[in-house]
Amino acid sequence: VPVLPQALSPPPQGLALNQTGEAGLPLRVYTLPLLANNQVVGYLQVADNREEIEETLAAVRRSLLIGIPLALITSGLLSLLAARQALRPLTRMTRSAAAISAEALAERLPVPKAKDEVQALALAFNATLDRLAAAFTRQRRFTADASHELRTPVTAILGQAEFGLNRPRTQEAYQSILSRIQSEAERIQRLIGRMLTLARVESGRQPLTMSLVDIVPLIETVVDTFQPQAAAKGLSLTVAAPPTLTIVTDADSLTQILINLLENGITYTNQGQVALSVTAAAGGVQLTVRDTGSGIPAEDLPYIFEPFYRGDKSRSHGGGKVGLGLALSHELAQLLGGRLEVASQPQVGTTFTLNLPANIKVAPSPQSIPRQMN
Repeated sequence: VPVLPQALSPPPQGLALNQTGEAGLPLRVYTLPLLANNQVVGYLQVADNREEIEETLAAVRRSLLIGIPLALITSGLLSLLAARQALRPLTRMTRSAAAISAEALAERLPVPKAKDEVQALALAFNATLDRLAAAFTRQRRFTADASHELRTPVTAILGQAEFGLNRPRTQEAYQSILSRIQSEAERIQRLIGRMLTLARVESGRQPLTMSLVDIVPLIETVVDTFQPQAAAKGLSLTVAAPPTLTIVTDADSLTQILINLLENGITYTNQGQVALSVTAAAGGVQLTVRDTGSGIPAEDLPYIFEPFYRGDKSRSHGGGKVGLGLALSHELAQLLGGRLEVASQPQVGTTFTLNLPANIKVAPSPQSIPRQMN
């Protein structure tokens, strides 16, 4: 084997080079210098045939050139199949979601059995649909009930007008007809006013004027307003309150709540009393309106604060009321940062409890002073 120029000065440990031998035979040549007195006197070479190695490397290169593209194609196909399999629940969910509309809110997305993110997404979407369906149901029921409530007084007004116009009548008869028309018109006015207020409260657009309010005079004013109505039914309307009790609240909203609760109590109480009490409670103030009326069945209590809800027929359309007072009171209580609760027993009576938040100032009085409002 010829000694290549770069092998003429190999390091003491030798040098390995690839060379081509006779007939183009590939060799791996190891050249080791022979030294005598630190002088190179010759070279020792050992050669190994690299043909098998080259063939092996060529085979590996061919395998890589063919195998890598095949592996990439195969892995791509497998990934595509796996992705389709993984996305199949999402595809079904997409088709189901496309079928959902305002007229078909009962449709729900299929929920995969696997406890993964797709299942969580389907459950969350279905829960959102449940809330939307409930909201649409409430809206449709509200619209239907409001239409019914408006139709009743409008029909009465038209009937009275036709009755007054069908022939000449005395002045007293016309006054009676106009009085009934005015009463029904005022009923419509109350209904529309409460509907607008309820809509503003639910949408968060109800204006509040929070200030220090001594609620005792406020309560007495509201109770005085209802004394004639209570007396006409032979009811006792009482108040128990400290001499003064100042809280931070919106006076108009609190007044509206008390009006609705007292109106409800007097309407559904035929004998006995309606009692309003107010006390300083832990972390706030508590107002209670208790009556000895017909009471509310247990199955109706969860829905008593829904607009127009009247589960018990004995409470339906009592006194021409429009069924929005309790719903409005409940929303206003939440708007004031408090809560309105109800407890009732049929044929015994009903108690509404309004809890308002802190920031109260109570006059130094050890007890509330019960008194009859005249």
